[in-house]
Amino acid sequence: MKPTFGTRQKIFSAVLLLLLVWGGYRHWDALKQSFARALSAEVGPLLVAVAAALLAMVCMAEVLRSLLTAGGTHTGHGSTLRLTFIANSWSSTLPAGQAFAALYSFRTMKSWGATNLVCSWQIVLSGLMSTMWLLTLGVIGVLFLGASIPPASIIVPLLAAGSVFWLIQHPDVLLPAARWVCAIVGKPAWAELAELQLDRLKSVKLTAPRFVWVSALSLGNWVFDIVVLWACMWAVTGYAVVHAVEGPTTGPAVTGVILAFVTAKIAGAVQATPGGLGPVETAMTGTLVAVGMTGMDALGTVLIYRLITFFMVTGIGWIVYAATKDKLADSVREQLAEG
Repeated sequence: MKPTFGTRQKIFSAVLLLLLVWGGYRHWDALKQSFARALSAEVGPLLVAVAAALLAMVCMAEVLRSLLTAGGTHTGHGSTLRLTFIANSWSSTLPAGQAFAALYSFRTMKSWGATNLVCSWQIVLSGLMSTMWLLTLGVIGVLFLGASIPPASIIVPLLAAGSVFWLIQHPDVLLPAARWVCAIVGKPAWAELAELQLDRLKSVKLTAPRFVWVSALSLGNWVFDIVVLWACMWAVTGYAVVHAVEGPTTGPAVTGVILAFVTAKIAGAVQATPGGLGPVETAMTGTLVAVGMTGMDALGTVLIYRLITFFMVTGIGWIVYAATKDKLADSVREQLAEG
């Protein structure tokens, strides 16, 4: 019998984790020194990192709530925050977790009274804005490594955000492209459905002030996550670095931290292992070393960062799931088990 996608992913993850264990065994002395650096980290910066990680989740939840409100569905802050934590924990730890997290989010929003169109619109738009800001941060990190506040770091995101807002306000401009795609795939009847859905999008009232607010929240999700990494670096090195420093302990500029963060996010996007364990740490450590940190400090920083942003945040999500006894979540998990 042909193995399912989930089975193949589990086998691949197991092989990758075994390779990581073997690599850790070969470099055990360096790992011990990095663990020692992490264990001797300063408490104050660690508290900053924990607070920033939680604020990143709050921003993500508020993006969800604000977009649903624009679509005419009103729900409380606590409900969206609970959904955000649970969906994040599923996405990070379960096989094909991203798909099932999206399914759970969709069904939960439906239970709040949102239409299929609003649910889909929220998922697509929030993902689009998140990707837009991540790419913008990556461009800033690559092009302006070591710079203070280059003008392009302000102009590029403003242009990107303005383009997205204009498309939201003028969905009709997408209709010719939709018709062309339908003709290419040989499904002309889909063009009428696309026209109907785009027409319904006009009922979604995403005003300019609300769009600016949602954009700021989406950016804030990434910024607070970057602050976590920066604070972890501060905790390990003892330097609250803004510009690159050299001394007994070295540290990169903030743009270097941004570049390491974006590189790790790209490396973990495939989710070959739970939460990207292995590829994320490798990419982030390598980039931090490349932009000025010592190997021990970089690995110590990454270990603490992952303990907070993966193990702590994911753990909170599973605790919230267990505490709320969400029947809808249970039904989605049963579907996962059957699949």
